[in-house]
Amino acid sequence: GDAKKQEEKKPTDAKKADPEKPEFKIENAKVVYQFLHAGGPNTPGMIAPLYLPDSRRMVFITELSGFRQLHLLDPRYEELTQLTQGKCEVYPFHQSADYRTLFYTSTEVDPTQDHIFAIDLESKQAKRLSKDPGTYSRVAVRDDGSFLLASHVDFGVLGELVSIATPGVDSAVMTRLTDSHPYEAFALTRVSPEYFSYENRHGQVIHGHMFKPKDWKPTDKRPLLLYVYGGPLGERNMAAHGSFDTSGYFFARYMTEVHGWVTATIDPRGVSGYGAVFEKANFEQVGKPQTEDLVDGAKWLVKNHGVDEKRMALHGWSFGGFQTQMVMYTEPDVFAAGIAGAGPTEWQNYNAWYSTGTVGKYEPGKVELEKYSLLP
Repeated sequence: GDAKKQEEKKPTDAKKADPEKPEFKIENAKVVYQFLHAGGPNTPGMIAPLYLPDSRRMVFITELSGFRQLHLLDPRYEELTQLTQGKCEVYPFHQSADYRTLFYTSTEVDPTQDHIFAIDLESKQAKRLSKDPGTYSRVAVRDDGSFLLASHVDFGVLGELVSIATPGVDSAVMTRLTDSHPYEAFALTRVSPEYFSYENRHGQVIHGHMFKPKDWKPTDKRPLLLYVYGGPLGERNMAAHGSFDTSGYFFARYMTEVHGWVTATIDPRGVSGYGAVFEKANFEQVGKPQTEDLVDGAKWLVKNHGVDEKRMALHGWSFGGFQTQMVMYTEPDVFAAGIAGAGPTEWQNYNAWYSTGTVGKYEPGKVELEKYSLLP
């Protein structure tokens, strides 16, 4: 009888013994804030919310400002506060153990570079932790933010593991920890491209880089080869610092150094990393904004960089293959030749997740996307 009485008392006694232990009640989920977005692939890993210490407020990226920027949501008041500013993209990757500091990479310094930043989520003060130009990726950070590891690459600086010590708010010391490339790699990548930008017909700034022959003169009439991708890739673009791409770097250099062409890589609207105007450009008009920007870029190169308007060509792979054909079919008087590789020429038969986010909405079994394809 005594044992039975003790068993009956256990739940009550347990509560009294641990008054700080929280009680959880499972409830149905409900919408606390809603974003309406169309015209760009939404990558779940990019927009995953992170909590602040009060377990109520959340921080994540949205494109409400026109660029991917950090926003703080208080669902109690449906209050949304923008934390980072500017015509640049922000990509969070780590939150400190106390939930107060968020680390992210950003194109704030230059749209063709990725640098490392940290922001205090209470004071809203951000500081840049990487100093040398280039692209920083695969960042790992000590929770207090005093020490980071990252992969760093730039033209003229091959990719290596670096450490960044941040002893003070305004100081940071970067050390290259590895030396993993043979001399041949340095010899093959010794040349850096020339970066440029121009305004398209809508007044938007388009970025790219180019190679010119050693004997080039402004009065030349050189043949031109453009390399383009043109579609969204999460946060990647083709004109990035330290992108030793087979087509945009090595083949471009070959055509310049061996055959005397001007070669250029252009990131038109439609590419990732330049804001919503670029990311959403394809929606229900896939390939048309890129065509405008590539035509405008080719004409700008003719006017400013010694290119022969009668001898211009372009090439690309995947979305760039589609884009090459799109340009050739719709602007046949501008480009004399094109090489299209592996392009999704019929969007109704392509990857549904990518097509519906990038090209347009459709219902299974119907062919609404056919009108955006190349055959028509």
